[in-house]
Amino acid sequence: WGPLTRAGPELAVTPVRLAKGVEDGRIQAFVPETGYRQRSITRTELERLRFIRDDHCDKAAAAAFLGVPASVFSVLADSGLVSILHPATLPPVTRGCVSRSELQAPASRLLADVQRVNDAERAHIAIRDLNLRRTTDRQRLVKLCVCIGDGSFPLAGHDGTGVVGGIFLAKERVQERIASFSVGVQLNLQQISALTGVHYDSVKGWVDTGVLCARQTGQHGNPHLGVLHILSFVFI
Repeated sequence: WGPLTRAGPELAVTPVRLAKGVEDGRIQAFVPETGYRQRSITRTELERLRFIRDDHCDKAAAAAFLGVPASVFSVLADSGLVSILHPATLPPVTRGCVSRSELQAPASRLLADVQRVNDAERAHIAIRDLNLRRTTDRQRLVKLCVCIGDGSFPLAGHDGTGVVGGIFLAKERVQERIASFSVGVQLNLQQISALTGVHYDSVKGWVDTGVLCARQTGQHGNPHLGVLHILSFVFI
């Protein structure tokens, strides 16, 4: 089709970058025996390079496409839901190492079977909010995202934005997976009142009306609640 000096402007990169790609084999070019500087590429190769350039973006653009902040995008990448290629595997014509088409596949799959829900009662957590403010154990977030990707963790709906970040997960299920503290400790109503700063009668009212689900334990059947359940209700 033409020399690298002509292909450079077509691809919005310098001929020097293209030449480097030719030298390391990432770009296929014709090099005549009579002139090293006369390297040229075919129209087919030019179109291949243009497609690769347009299909790839940087991490910031990929995070925006998914509707998540950079911190959550990093967790999704570590879980395998997002694939970040090594720059050496791509021709030197891209502005990033994330394929838009490969982002679209898992996004479409996750959004396919969920319905829009009204989260007025704040019973859900959106994927975009799966950050370290909810746990000190990053690896638990990564494992949770692995389960989201393989379908073993149920999705609860979405907020209507049409992006992965807007997918809802049941808050209680999420907290069970990512809590960084022991969930086995049970507190009675007096202890809950002291922990939360809420009057005992208010705590008892929550239990009596079913807002808080307590277990009857001990010889006298006194109501007790798990620490995780209490903190999830009061502080989240």
